[in-house]
Amino acid sequence: MSSDDIFAKGGLYGGGPPPPAVKLMAPPQRIMPPLRATEDMAAKAAAAKAAAAKIAALAPTLDVQAIAAKVAAAKNSLQGAVAAGASPPVSEEYDPLKPNDYDEIVRRKARERADGELKAKAAAEAEKQKARSLGLDPDAPPPKEETFAEKMMKKMGYKEGKGLGKDEQGVSAPVIHQKMGGGQGVVKLGNTSEPPAKRLKPSAPTRILLLTNLVGKGEVDEDLAEETAEEARKYGELDGKGCKVVEVANAPDNEAVRVFLAFKDVAGATKALDDMNGRYFGGRVVRAQYFAVERWLHDDLKPVAGE
Repeated sequence: MSSDDIFAKGGLYGGGPPPPAVKLMAPPQRIMPPLRATEDMAAKAAAAKAAAAKIAALAPTLDVQAIAAKVAAAKNSLQGAVAAGASPPVSEEYDPLKPNDYDEIVRRKARERADGELKAKAAAEAEKQKARSLGLDPDAPPPKEETFAEKMMKKMGYKEGKGLGKDEQGVSAPVIHQKMGGGQGVVKLGNTSEPPAKRLKPSAPTRILLLTNLVGKGEVDEDLAEETAEEARKYGELDGKGCKVVEVANAPDNEAVRVFLAFKDVAGATKALDDMNGRYFGGRVVRAQYFAVERWLHDDLKPVAGE
């Protein structure tokens, strides 16, 4: 019995349906494109050769001898300009085929520097001659540029070494702080060319002290004498009269008001003079000096010639 008969009767054991027919599928066919890499490379190479040939046909033929002649002419022109005193436009390039003479270059550079210095000196001398012809000092330093503060002070009438004000009664020296001991101090003017204390202090101290420029004309009030006496008691004890204020009508503003302090001893007057003379008070520089006791006792308090 063949295999077909067995399957037709229901399999090996029978009683079953015949198996379904089996259809076998044919394997898929693969279609490969033709290889063209070699052909593409050959085409690209041919195109490159054609482009190179076209560039070569368009480019002019280089004339090496003509270019060398132009370079030599340019070098000769540059050397002639340098010899005439002109500066070369570019730095000299080193030609390995024609080594230069280093010593000669150094000497030439030195001559160029010397010529430049001579020209600069000649120009400076010409400027000096021009300044002299205009009546100016050629050796004077250039004017100093004024600061903002200096310009403002100049507009207000300030002059160096002098004080502000109608009678120049303002301070002309910087204000400094002087320690007095015991945690105290006073504000005084700094050093000037001629300190007021040395200018007004007589050779023979007395117990009477005269203060001027403490206040100006029309500034005397009823509290001036008491306030000045209170300040003077810091230096020593005052006598019965204490302090007296005298106003002179026809005197300058800085000498119109004379304030007298009568100490009981010379030591107190000396301390007061050393501290109060030159002190800055209300925009003024206080001047202090000794006063004769005889004139004080006779109430001769008006100014005299030479005082």
